[in-house]
Amino acid sequence: MEQLQKEGLTRSIGVSNFREEDLIEMEPHWTIPPAVNQVRSPSEGLADRSLSSTLMSSMRRIWFDW
Repeated sequence: MEQLQKEGLTRSIGVSNFREEDLIEMEPHWTIPPAVNQVRSPSEGLADRSLSSTLMSSMRRIWFDW
């Protein structure tokens, strides 16, 4: 994925459902950190009631603003 971003074929790199421990373990191996970790929200079942949820957090903040 990093090579694809360097070639301009993707704008950013994301992961899905990674635990904090997984990201910490992988951190020494990346040169470009993931921009987002998509996770399932417990309120997903409310979609049938026309209510959507959005959870946002900067991955960079998690790693560099301890």
